[in-house]
Amino acid sequence: RGATALHYACMSGNPDMVKIMCSVSNSFTTKDCKDKTPIDFIDCSSEEGIECLGIFSDALEAWQKKKVSFTKGEFQTCRCPYVRISPPSPL
Repeated sequence: RGATALHYACMSGNPDMVKIMCSVSNSFTTKDCKDKTPIDFIDCSSEEGIECLGIFSDALEAWQKKKVSFTKGEFQTCRCPYVRISPPSPL
């Protein structure tokens, strides 16, 4: 309970699934009901697990940079061509 799709992708140990979910998720630090984040479920005892960890770590770092940029008032372009995010208009 409380797990996100990214939690389940990390549990799967499938690098392709982790890559897909990391590209569309913003729940990198979301905790489940047992206080675990998605990275806690990556099993690094296999080559696939190590690959998943690398994918997750790279995506987390990119997400953190975007999050910092957004909080500083620099608006990022949305990946969806139908949605445009603009800074708020001055009053």
